[in-house]
Amino acid sequence: MKSSSELAGSHLVFQSVAAQAEAVHCGESVAIAFSGGLDSTVLLHAAVLVLGARRCVGLHVHHGLNACANAWRSHCIDIASQLDIVFDCRAVKIADMPQQSIEALARDARYTALRQMCKAHRIRTLWLGHHADDQAETVLLQLLRGSGLPGLAAMPLKRLLHDGLVYVRPLLSVSQTSLEAYARQHELCWINDASNTDIRHMRNALRKHVMPKLAIYFPGYRDTLARTARHAATAQRLLQDFSINDLGACIYVSQPTATVKRFDASFPISQILSRRALLELSDERAINLLRFWMRKSGLATASSARIKEILRQLRDASNSTTLRIAYSKQYLCLYRDRIWWESQDDQIFIRKIIPLSTEFQWSGQSVWHLPVWQGSIVFVLSNINDERGVQCSVLESVPLTVRARLGGERMRLRVGGPLRTLKNLFQEAAIPTWQRHLPLLFTGDKLLWVPKLGIDPNVAGRGQVRIEWRPDIPLI
Repeated sequence: MKSSSELAGSHLVFQSVAAQAEAVHCGESVAIAFSGGLDSTVLLHAAVLVLGARRCVGLHVHHGLNACANAWRSHCIDIASQLDIVFDCRAVKIADMPQQSIEALARDARYTALRQMCKAHRIRTLWLGHHADDQAETVLLQLLRGSGLPGLAAMPLKRLLHDGLVYVRPLLSVSQTSLEAYARQHELCWINDASNTDIRHMRNALRKHVMPKLAIYFPGYRDTLARTARHAATAQRLLQDFSINDLGACIYVSQPTATVKRFDASFPISQILSRRALLELSDERAINLLRFWMRKSGLATASSARIKEILRQLRDASNSTTLRIAYSKQYLCLYRDRIWWESQDDQIFIRKIIPLSTEFQWSGQSVWHLPVWQGSIVFVLSNINDERGVQCSVLESVPLTVRARLGGERMRLRVGGPLRTLKNLFQEAAIPTWQRHLPLLFTGDKLLWVPKLGIDPNVAGRGQVRIEWRPDIPLI
């Protein structure tokens, strides 16, 4: 005979899973992250009852960090076979990286593997077994770490990824006690991971020593902390709306009269910001905007101290100051009124000085790869009288060579115009000094073309060949 508490707990689990099942398109399969522990075992079993075995796919990640990992995989295979569902497993290797916890590395590897398996099975919805106790622990941990609103918002019920995959946590409002009641009622078997009791990990210490005390004096602490997470998530969404509007107002435009209506947050952040517009904001709004911009640029969240220091440097810089602030394998660059991000990997001239005597001769190829400059000069056929083209006779009359910039080189950018130094032309084009180490293309002793500036029409004449510069695409 089942107790009333077990029946109530079992009903709560079933009800929560059924509520999320309604959002799944009819006939569409759902993947369940299945570690073999209590929460994922209950979730998988309830999913099969609600959706049917044909629509459930169990996904297991084999980390290899625990001596029992092979036994856990075998257990999960057996459970999947008993439930008659599709099962998939991926093994991951966790590389030892200094200053990063093995738990964080394992989590990242696990989610990467889960996304890969979802893609392989053409699944758009992944169910995760996090429950109310997990959520309460997460909120409390973030509070103790002094996290901001994104941290306090903790784990959302649903999260849409850029590739269209949706993470769903159907058990987020269900306590562990209810999960245990469900498991007992349905006589489920699950894995008990001994590492979950290791109090050297902060979350385990909270679970063992703090949460039981909270339950005595604050019996409803799970609901209270969950409500805190929802309030934080709401406030964070409002801040994001502010950020989107502020970003739209701060996008750099070359014409003062140009207007930017509204930034579309679905596009990757490739915009250049105006320092003037950024500094018109209060410190609080400027910091909020910088955080948003960094997140959308795929950068790790900066600490409060670091982001305040970045803003201070931007405020203290004079109009003629050039800045490059290193952060997370990127440079935050300031030149004149423009602020943008550049990868440190792209800044080859910071680490490598091209010899001044460097010179290469063209052999007639349409794509002339220049590894020392990490890019290629490309010759493209165009209109016969292209104003920005060069005549074939010019390319063939004398040897075409590429040389490193020595300083003092001059060229004209319009017919009959004065000879001007590249330094002045780069300054007018607002090209920062660290981006001026470019290959110069000469026909004989005459400077014909410079990347980012263009061609000298007095040397080129109008012709049917355009010259383009294409930087190498780094392989990651």
